[in-house]
This record gives sequence, C-alpha cells and structure tokens, in this order.
Amino acid sequence: MRKIHLIVFCSLVLLVQSCDRPQCRNTDAVFDQFKPTQKEYKAELVKKISMVDRAKLAYSISERMVDDGRTYLVANVQGEGLCAKAVIDITYVPQTSRLKSFQESTGKGYSGAKLDGLKYTINNRDGEYSFFFVSVDRIVD
Repeated sequence: MRKIHLIVFCSLVLLVQSCDRPQCRNTDAVFDQFKPTQKEYKAELVKKISMVDRAKLAYSISERMVDDGRTYLVANVQGEGLCAKAVIDITYVPQTSRLKSFQESTGKGYSGAKLDGLKYTINNRDGEYSFFFVSVDRIVD
C-alpha cells in the first residue's frame, strides 16, 4: 500500500511540473502598471515583439477570457528579455484548428500548455492594437 501511495505521489508531482513554464522576469514598468487588455500594455508589447525574432519567443496558455461576446486566449509570451501576456482574439477559430477545443471549453485544463508554432496577426485600428489568432502547430500539455 505504501508503494502505491509513493507511485501516485510521484505521478502527481510530475504532472504538475509538466505544466510549468520556465520562469521569466519582467523588466518593463509598463507591463507592471497596466493590464494586458489596456491600450498602453498592448502598444508596449507590440513594440517589444517587433524588436525580436518571433521564432525565438515561447508561448503558453495562461487562460481563456470572454468579453463583449468575443473569446480570447491570454498567452504568456517570453524570450529575448520579454516576459508578458498577449490577449489574442480566438473568436473565429477554424473548425479544423487545434485550438478549437480550447475555444469551446472553459480553458482551465489548458493552463500552462505550450503553444508550438503559434501564429497571429497584429492590427492597429485608431491607435489600439489587437492580436488575432491565425494558427498553431501543436498544443503541448
């Protein structure tokens, strides 16, 4: 019986650790002062993303959010000195997308999952930046 408890405990520890993303430190005061949904935060994030190679950035799922009838993926963005969150519109995810089940769920079971090959567009309308989902190669939990 003791052996079974040890095996279960070890399995749980491995499961919890598998969803952890690497630690990152934010060094940008704008990301501390504003929320990821605010204009100033998004403008700073766009500025930082434009300064690095997007292929060197890592993305993982933070949460799913619904606001004003639209569905969003809040993604952790990190790499090359960047540690922030991007709020990506996933309202119109194609039926064939790997992200479709996340879009239709509450999103809680996906927290920490890595988004390999995440592609998105950034639009600027009236000085307000918006991120829109294009595709993702894999979701690794």
